[in-house]
Amino acid sequence: MDVETNAMEPFEITVLTGGREEQLVVLVDPNDSKYQVFEEQSFLGKIWADIDEVGIIWSSADLIAPELVQQIGEQIEIYDQ
Repeated sequence: MDVETNAMEPFEITVLTGGREEQLVVLVDPNDSKYQVFEEQSFLGKIWADIDEVGIIWSSADLIAPELVQQIGEQIEIYDQ
């Protein structure tokens, strides 16, 4: 995954929450290679990717449901391809 590909350019992703599609805006934080995630103007938190022997694991220290963190991460991977 190339975090620098679209560095500092915000992009939109679509995730499914509560049975409906939500548009989120993602911005790469160039200082620590984490992704800042926003819903409209509200900051949801930061997520980042760790790579281990099973593949990419998406994590967040913020109060984002693990299932949503995974969905956001998968959408970021698609965007970065």
